[in-house]
Amino acid sequence: MKRLITLLLAAGMVLGGAASSKAIELRATGTWQMGWSWQDTDLQRHGDTTDTFQARTRIRPQFEFIASENLQGILQFEIGRNRGTGNAGWGAEHGWAIGTDGTNVKTRFAYLDWMVPEVNTHVRMGLQYAETPSFTFHTVMGVEMAGVALNQSINDWLGVSLAWFRPYNDYSLPHDNIDVALLSVPVTGDGFRVTPWAMTAFVGKNSLEGLDAVNAADALSGRTSWGAETSALNSLFPVDYSKSGLPSHHPFGWWLGVGGELTLFDPFTLAADFVYGHFDAGHRATGYNVQRKGWIASLLATYKLDFMTPGLIAWYASGDDHSMKNGSERLPAIYADSWATNFGSDGGWYDAGSLTMDLSGSWGIGLRLDDISFIDDLSHNVRFTYYQGTNNVEMVKKGGATSPIYPGRSNGFYLTTSDRAYEFNLENSYQIYKNLTAAFELGYIYLHLDKGTWSPMKDDLKNHMYKVGAYLTYKY
Repeated sequence: MKRLITLLLAAGMVLGGAASSKAIELRATGTWQMGWSWQDTDLQRHGDTTDTFQARTRIRPQFEFIASENLQGILQFEIGRNRGTGNAGWGAEHGWAIGTDGTNVKTRFAYLDWMVPEVNTHVRMGLQYAETPSFTFHTVMGVEMAGVALNQSINDWLGVSLAWFRPYNDYSLPHDNIDVALLSVPVTGDGFRVTPWAMTAFVGKNSLEGLDAVNAADALSGRTSWGAETSALNSLFPVDYSKSGLPSHHPFGWWLGVGGELTLFDPFTLAADFVYGHFDAGHRATGYNVQRKGWIASLLATYKLDFMTPGLIAWYASGDDHSMKNGSERLPAIYADSWATNFGSDGGWYDAGSLTMDLSGSWGIGLRLDDISFIDDLSHNVRFTYYQGTNNVEMVKKGGATSPIYPGRSNGFYLTTSDRAYEFNLENSYQIYKNLTAAFELGYIYLHLDKGTWSPMKDDLKNHMYKVGAYLTYKY
């Protein structure tokens, strides 16, 4: 009798599993990347703190649980060590050293996609990629975080998107959360697209506990539970907020932006973005104004030919003035991301080793020759970019900025009006198989820093930075 019951239960499980497999479709996609690079991003002549050679892996498997065209769940893992780039250094800890044991699997996406019946509103709920609209090569927010996003098509040319995200909540004290609300109105016409948008950030006063104990190069607060993500919010504050501290009330930020793309004269396309932002954390009794406000305008023009796509990029962003006490005049950001260049920012084939410049406090112009191809399956990108700071030299001379490069994502270079840089990028990619691509990348930056401005450290500064990398990417 027990054997019969066991057989019936086994048969029920098999039939139940078969029924479940018919109810949904499970689709697996993702990327598998290997990279080997030689790079020098340390400006100090003595006491280098990083290895020149790096061997890294980044794996992002994604699973789509599809019930219908109106309902699906998305789950993506990231196997790596570094939170910023999601890559793991060979021989490093957390599962990549000898023995290969360790915790190195993280959840990157975990959200539900569904359509509201009758009204056809698209809803995305859970851990997802949150990004401000951009038509050129930068955002003031571009990172994974939990929230709810609603997208509604009004008609063929007008839509509305509304989202609420929570980048941080410690759940240990009242008012220890940060909340972000984003509204955009995409407009699509014959040969053009325009999207005005607005964003606000509400910062609980207890979410910034311990800020006075750290400096601008470290995490936003002294809480260890926030981990490496804390440096992502450094660009909300003035360059030297450790001296100014924070008031007891709730800081508040807001951004207004508009961007668009003109394709009416295809193959010529023109895209532009403008963003203004203001983050205010009040005044301190010491006389410091803890606020950051500024703007950026950017332009991208391309002309597609049969064998390549030449293009031109340009941007200008406001910079700090001569005073530390009146706050910062640079554009604030929650998690700025830029792909203006392949080395100074995240525009490369594999962003391990990129300097992640967020473009605030700088202006630049660049020439691109992309998708150059004379042989099947082989293509090249050649780019040259010039950029210069828009920050007043007095911010350095008075001690407000102590290094031309701040560590941590969303910071990158801090350049004054007397500093400039030249960046050259070469990228080659070859399609070995349909799903396997090999790439070779070269990045070089000549950084000309004014010795009179950076006099405290002028004798210990180098001018040259480089990255040479070879990569394999398997997409499935």
